[in-house]
Amino acid sequence: MWDLQVFMGLQRLLGKSIPVGKDNLTWTLRKNKTFQLSNLDTPDTGELIENFGKLNVAISVMHECFEPVKERRTGGDVVEDVIFCRRSELRRLNFKGFYTVLLEKDDELISTAVVRVYGEKVAEIPLVGTRFQYRRRGMCHILMQELERKLKELKVERLVLPAVSSVRQTWTRSFGFSAMTESDKFKLLDFTFLDFQGTTMCHRLLIKPSISKGSSCRNVVDLDRVTDVLEESRASGEGVNGGVEPDFFKCYRRRNFAPLNVEAVYQKWMC
Repeated sequence: MWDLQVFMGLQRLLGKSIPVGKDNLTWTLRKNKTFQLSNLDTPDTGELIENFGKLNVAISVMHECFEPVKERRTGGDVVEDVIFCRRSELRRLNFKGFYTVLLEKDDELISTAVVRVYGEKVAEIPLVGTRFQYRRRGMCHILMQELERKLKELKVERLVLPAVSSVRQTWTRSFGFSAMTESDKFKLLDFTFLDFQGTTMCHRLLIKPSISKGSSCRNVVDLDRVTDVLEESRASGEGVNGGVEPDFFKCYRRRNFAPLNVEAVYQKWMC
């Protein structure tokens, strides 16, 4: 089942530095991990601290690229909430499914992006940023090319993003995206995307969409729910498949919602 395989494929990528391009560039997928103070003496502590530090640097790069984005209901910084995968009972503010992509040169962060993958159907990349001194040098292209390559390997069909007007032509002309039509949006009504006021939703097909047969739930999956089930399974001593029915993962839907009620987002410079 591809939805579960996508999730497991993402887990295998976590923390692995992949050489890309030239000049000692590496591409890494990371995700926030929580730990208890009582576990500070475990062998994984160093890895958790390193991961936390890398994500904090990613936040600083995003703040360099975007005006501050505050959620009016909570007053929280949306960039921090997304990168730290903060949870919420409200679907539109539940960011636990996000991963952070890092493009580094000799351990210096150059470009970063956040991505959330909804099984094989679609992935979203709502925020992408590159340090000022590395812009217009193809760094964002390198980051995106490797991300798209990995998503294709996982059989993800489509990539979507919200583009502000100042850089929409860059996404459409240089990265191969196109503005989504109403018909395109209708096909993705089951998914919740992080959208911003004043942006245009764009998409790019990565592979030819598959045609599902005999499925009443259209194979929509909530990978956040998959994560919770697997964590509960491991905590109870069961394996990935222990006590979890294969069909369990198939019928979780995400409802569409209006753009996030935040201040308008403007990218200062092209990535």
